[in-house]
Amino acid sequence: MACFGMTDKRRYFLLIPLLVVACGLIGGIYSLNAQVASAVGGHDDISASVKDFTGLYSTVEQNFADPLSADKAIYNGAIPGMLRTLDPHSNFFDPKAWQAMREEQAGHYYGIGMQVLGRVLDGEMRIIVVDCVRRFAGL
Repeated sequence: MACFGMTDKRRYFLLIPLLVVACGLIGGIYSLNAQVASAVGGHDDISASVKDFTGLYSTVEQNFADPLSADKAIYNGAIPGMLRTLDPHSNFFDPKAWQAMREEQAGHYYGIGMQVLGRVLDGEMRIIVVDCVRRFAGL
């Protein structure tokens, strides 16, 4: 059985943390390279998909009986179809529908500014107007 001296214990005491730090650095460098490679690969996949889509659209445009509207094909077909596949609960609004919705929602709501509370009076629950401030459009 070998006996470790004081210098051997110090050596292991310094060697183990050094080994852990070295492994951490090597792992960090490797994972960084893997992330860069996957990001570049993802960009190539998107570029290839866009190229396939434009090629398909061009073929349909050339061979379809009626003239195609790019807005109709993209805004009413491709984007809603893609979105429905990814998330069935989301909606897509083309620029015209978006503007119409925004105009419809842009409005002013007016009222008399009444505050009502429920109070128990004579053993019964009653609705009482506590405060009333008149508010008119344009004032």
